[in-house]
Amino acid sequence: MRPTRRFGYQMEITSCATEATACLIAIRTLQKLMEMIRDTTTPAIPDATIQNWINTLVAIDRDLAENAISEATAEVAPGKIAKALEYLASGDADAANGNFDTAIEDFRKAWNAVTECSSNSKPGKNVVRAN
Repeated sequence: MRPTRRFGYQMEITSCATEATACLIAIRTLQKLMEMIRDTTTPAIPDATIQNWINTLVAIDRDLAENAISEATAEVAPGKIAKALEYLASGDADAANGNFDTAIEDFRKAWNAVTECSSNSKPGKNVVRAN
C-alpha cells in the first residue's frame, strides 16, 4: 500500500502494529492540541477551533471501534463483543470527562477485542517516522 500523510507523520497501513501506531499518533496529536489550548501566550487559533479538532479526532477513533464491533458480531465470541462494548462505554465516559487520550486508548482496546490483534500490539518498526 502507498504511504499516507496525517498530522505530520508518515505511515504505511500494514497490520495490527499499524493500528497501534495510528492510536499512538492520535494520542500524541491530542496531547499537542491540548497543549495548544493550555497555551495562553499566543492565541493564534481559537480554543473552540482546537476543541473541534479534538472532538473530531475522538469521534473518528470511536467510529472505527464501533464499526469493528458491528462487523464482528457474526464471527466473534459474545464475550469478546461484550468486553469491546465495555471499552467503548469507558471511552465515551472518558471523552465526556475531557480525558481524550484515555478515551482513544479505550477505543483501541475495543477495536482489539473484536479483531485478531492483541491488546499489546505495539507500533511497527520503521512504520512511523517524523517528517
